[in-house]
Amino acid sequence: MRTSDGGRLDVPDRGITRREFFGRASRASGAILISGSLSATAIDALASAAEPARTAGGFSEPRLQDLLAQLVADLEKKVPFASALYTEASQIQFTARGAERGTEMPPVTAGVVFRAYDGRGFHEIATSQVTTDALRRTARQLGDEAGSKGRPLFPVEPGPELVESVSTPGYMARQDVPLDSWKQTTDEIYREISELDPRIRSTNVTVAGNWYRTIYVNRTRQLRQSIMRSGVRAYIFGADGESRGRAFYGRRLQGGLADARYGADDIAKLAGEFEMSFGADRIPPGTYRVVLSPPVTGLLAHESFGHGVEYDMFIKGRARAAR
Repeated sequence: MRTSDGGRLDVPDRGITRREFFGRASRASGAILISGSLSATAIDALASAAEPARTAGGFSEPRLQDLLAQLVADLEKKVPFASALYTEASQIQFTARGAERGTEMPPVTAGVVFRAYDGRGFHEIATSQVTTDALRRTARQLGDEAGSKGRPLFPVEPGPELVESVSTPGYMARQDVPLDSWKQTTDEIYREISELDPRIRSTNVTVAGNWYRTIYVNRTRQLRQSIMRSGVRAYIFGADGESRGRAFYGRRLQGGLADARYGADDIAKLAGEFEMSFGADRIPPGTYRVVLSPPVTGLLAHESFGHGVEYDMFIKGRARAAR
């Protein structure tokens, strides 16, 4: 598919489903780099608004929100209900292992999913091109494909009017993160853990921050959310003669690095697990019946088949049990 100016638009003729969109995003971070750009006039206009929060496509958050609201209104001229969801994710990760130090900053991944209800079922289409032309083209394609099927079988209630923006307490944009401070924190944790026990032979520490931004728009609601999560993971391996010991501990919280870093209790727990591991018997290879804690059982069930039986999967005809 090509735009009016001959440029390539990364939206297949049939569109892509929400599941396909997020699958592509997770398979390769570089696969959905935002390559679109606004015109110089539009950029100057946005800059004059002095809006610091920018989306991956260069829009200010309010500007993108207004555009999505306009496109949803256009879609609802053809269908009983429509909505749009912008999602953006980014990460910074610092690692320390032996003499090695690493910093990873994968490209930002972002895109928009449009959803339309035709009176009988839901249709979706997604694009990773966050530009005005691409979003208009994608929404128009969905409207043409969905269309109204007459009187709806059941109404879709968009909810009471609500315009709101929320963010994690202490939220800091990724570009404002003091990288040197985070690197120093990673080194400090590494040294403290490495010196816990003379039997430690290898220490691996990871400090990471994740950022998620979403904008949801339907007929009555315009919601923005900015979330920052930080976490620290540590793994140690040791030896004492023929005995081997190991321990892992992770801490991940919603908030900045100060909320996620290790405390004295965390260090003590890691040291205690390391000590206990030396006395653990080795398990012979084989097949066993195991008893799992409720959280682990729930996680396995949810990931194994839970997603496939969620109600919206039945409505879209994607649930295996619906066939």
